[in-house]
Amino acid sequence: GNQKPINIYTGQDGTFNSGDYIEFFGEKNRGELDQALYENPSDQPHQGYSLFTDSAAYFLTWQSGTQGLRYNDFKETDYQNYTPKPYYNKEVLKYFTDNYSDGLSSVNAQANLLGLSYYTEGEGWAGPYFTVYNTKFTTTINTENFYSAGPVPEVEAQVYGQSKADSNNYQPVYHHHFEVLIKPSSGSFSQIFEKLTKGFNVTTLNTQLNNSDIGDPTTTLRFRTIRDRNLRNDVKVVTYIRINYPSTFDLENESTHKFSLSSGLNQKQYLNFPNYASNKSNPVLYDPTGRYKIYGTLNNNNFQAIIPAGGPERKLYLTDSTQYKTAIPQKVNMVNHKNQISSNTDFLIISNKKLQSSVQEYANYRNSKGFNTSIVYVDQLFNQFYYGVHHPLAIKNFLEYLVNDITTPEYLLLLGKGIQNDFLREKGKLNENLLPTIGIPPSDNMFAAGLNKQGLALPFAIGHIPAKSNEDVRNYLNKLRTYETQLQMAENNGNQI
Repeated sequence: GNQKPINIYTGQDGTFNSGDYIEFFGEKNRGELDQALYENPSDQPHQGYSLFTDSAAYFLTWQSGTQGLRYNDFKETDYQNYTPKPYYNKEVLKYFTDNYSDGLSSVNAQANLLGLSYYTEGEGWAGPYFTVYNTKFTTTINTENFYSAGPVPEVEAQVYGQSKADSNNYQPVYHHHFEVLIKPSSGSFSQIFEKLTKGFNVTTLNTQLNNSDIGDPTTTLRFRTIRDRNLRNDVKVVTYIRINYPSTFDLENESTHKFSLSSGLNQKQYLNFPNYASNKSNPVLYDPTGRYKIYGTLNNNNFQAIIPAGGPERKLYLTDSTQYKTAIPQKVNMVNHKNQISSNTDFLIISNKKLQSSVQEYANYRNSKGFNTSIVYVDQLFNQFYYGVHHPLAIKNFLEYLVNDITTPEYLLLLGKGIQNDFLREKGKLNENLLPTIGIPPSDNMFAAGLNKQGLALPFAIGHIPAKSNEDVRNYLNKLRTYETQLQMAENNGNQI
């Protein structure tokens, strides 16, 4: 995590009253926090889209005698002393989430594919398949207001191989052959890339374009299988497309806009935005990196602003103050787990507070059988071990802390239903995900494998009860009581059940 600048609006009295507020610039959770899941961090395809959730958490903290970062208000209106910048660098990103790519498989091409639970090269959200049978994947990108006198436009795209060689007559050196074509709004397709690749490899296309390749208002890209390898099985997917091109400042009747400036920033810049949204009247520019809140003037839907001098690249965000989102903060109670978990704990339960009453009953029963049981709720682990994000690495990080700094129990029970992460984007699934899973297919062992520094060995036994409700937990507990009672009776009688 890192500190974000804020503004505090309390009137003139210096106290926080009704109607006062704290202002900050926040963004949704993306893929940065997923990188640590991959055995090789460079195998993560991109960081633009989270495998789990787009919900982010921001923590408000304070320290007596120390002021944190603040935005600086900036407003200058001497526009006559400047020449307006003719263009800015526009980045258009399109991420695809039609399919989940399982990444590198663990068996040879002639067997049924068996995915590895570990996050490997080529794993993540991706677009529709294009194959030897359904040979084309075509998508259109908005590229309006192209400024042809600016820098050369560029395109970047990523393609995953989704199959190994399966040929009619021979085992080829390459398993995939494809090309990428581009077409402006009006015109025909032309090739910009061609590639032969192997297996589940990732191919990243990054190339400059001709001005004639970019359309206004749209540009179309086509990914096409070249059927010259005599293959029965040639499957590929596209994960994302990024187009960078110089754009004029026309807002097209919008009031929110994200853009970057990368030249002449050692001095102030004059920006002129025509066609600001006709139903809005309070434009504000934010520069989170430079910590500026920039005001300008609005005349007849034309927004003008002076940008202060800054660093080598500036990412700026335009919005209207009438569009601010309101978030009601929730109190976070930090837990000292060294006080909560005794050093002689031999049975640890990790669960969700939605199951709190039945989980306590389960712990009481285990204690009655001679165990020293402790309970930890994942709701707290998200805040203290993974930046408030509903993520499996919160559990993994906590277990590492537990083993290194507190104790190593004999048993770990994960008590609560988990949803495999490629199903989480379905409506309502995140709320059903009481304990986040790790791996596809999920593997609870991945939470603790290697924590004792012995390869993949586990420091304790792991069990999982996928309960959805308190009723589920109690039903299981009743069965467990019955079973263990019968087992004890059999041992006492010297008989078998």
